Amino acid sequence: MKIRQTLICAIVALSFSFSAFAQQSHQGNFFIQTAFGVVPTYFLDGAKTVVPPLNVSVNYRFSPVISAGAFSGFSSSKIVRSFKDGSLHQWANDSWVFGVQFAAHSTNFKKVDVYGGGGLAYSQPGISHTVLIPGEDQVMVPKIQQGFVYGGFLGISMGIANNIGAYAELGYGISLFDLGLNVKL
Repeated sequence: MKIRQTLICAIVALSFSFSAFAQQSHQGNFFIQTAFGVVPTYFLDGAKTVVPPLNVSVNYRFSPVISAGAFSGFSSSKIVRSFKDGSLHQWANDSWVFGVQFAAHSTNFKKVDVYGGGGLAYSQPGISHTVLIPGEDQVMVPKIQQGFVYGGFLGISMGIANNIGAYAELGYGISLFDLGLNVKL
C-alpha cells in the first residue's frame, strides 16, 4: 500500500513540475491522451470484460522527437472455471496501473506521428476468488502479484481537428491495443 501511495505522490509531483515548466514554454508541448482498450490484457485467460480497459496520460513534448509523462489505467474482468472434481470457481479482477513513460517520435511524416517507447508502472490487481460449487479437491488460488512492471509500446497519432488527434497504440499495459483521443494544450 505504501508503494502505491508513493507512486501516486510521485505522479502528482511530476504533473506539478510539468505544469511549472510549461508556464515557461510555448503552447502545444503538453498533451493529454485518453483511451479504451480494444484487447484487454487478460483476454488470453478467457476472462470476460466487466469494465473495458480505460487509461489516461499526461505527457510533455520536450523536443520534436522526445516526450515523457505519467499515466494511469483501470480494467475489470471476471472468469468462471470448472474443474475435474466438479467444482466451479469464479475469479474477479479489478486492476489498476500507475506509471511513467517516455517516447521517441518520428519526424518523417507531416500529419502523422509515429512513436514508440517504454515505461515503468506499479500494477495493482485486486483479485477475489469465489467457490460457486465446491468439489473434492483443493484448487490452487493464484497469488496476487502486485508490483513494478515495465513495458513498451508502438503508436500512431493523426490530427483530426485543431489540437485534437486520434491514436492507436500497441503494447503492454492495462490493454494490449488501445484506441483513443489526444488533446494538445
